[in-house]
Amino acid sequence: MGLKKQGYKFTAADKKLVTDNLVITKKSTPAQLANAIIGLQALGLNPKAYKTSNEKLNLVSTLYKSKAVLGKSATVNEQAQVLVALKSNKNFKASKNAKFTVKKLSKNVAKQQVKVANKKNKNYKNNGGWAYDGKAADVDVDTTAMTLNALKMSKNKSKIVKNAINNGQDFLKANVNKDGGFGVAGASNANTNAEVIIALSNSKKTFKNINVKKLNEKQESSTLQNTLSFVKKDGSIKGAYDASLGAGQVLVSLSAYGNGKYASKTVYQFN
Repeated sequence: MGLKKQGYKFTAADKKLVTDNLVITKKSTPAQLANAIIGLQALGLNPKAYKTSNEKLNLVSTLYKSKAVLGKSATVNEQAQVLVALKSNKNFKASKNAKFTVKKLSKNVAKQQVKVANKKNKNYKNNGGWAYDGKAADVDVDTTAMTLNALKMSKNKSKIVKNAINNGQDFLKANVNKDGGFGVAGASNANTNAEVIIALSNSKKTFKNINVKKLNEKQESSTLQNTLSFVKKDGSIKGAYDASLGAGQVLVSLSAYGNGKYASKTVYQFN
């Protein structure tokens, strides 16, 4: 995805390498299907006509038919990934036997937000975000940013989704570090920053918070500047848990910011 958005032209050999090693079936998890849908589009391949070793599989239809998306074991991260994948292409429509709709899924995601009790409360930093495991004590910036991006992409205009987005954006404002970055355990890191930049890029109002306007008064540097400070001379990302994932996330976020001009088409949209 990061390579695609930075203009890399995938060769036939690149595509074959991916398709030969991508293991996707009707029994794949929603997250696996969602990631495959995004990845295949980045390669220039059609996820609605993906050829496995045994059959041609419509990954979009398969995802819509998955009961696991709204199942009890589904995490908000997984559901956010599903929303992004299904809204990444205007030609992706719900199948006749779909187990959910984008509208229903986005409302379900919005309802999992930690409630904002009082914005003036000293513990407000823990309010208004989302947690990977759904527990209030585990609310984190990565999950919140990913979820905000998904809800914006869902284009659900319901009150519950709008309020969730507003509260989530307030959560980011309350949790930005002095250096302009974000982190799961406090200290800023490039990959958490990347998720935030992608989330902020989805609205003309918040786009300026990436590099022009502070999120709050304690901030001394922009989130974009802080992110770039982690890019080493060889192009790798300082402190990244995984080299490919680290560079990939940062590349996607830089594409989301583009040349500094807001674009209504989000970075995860392919048409």
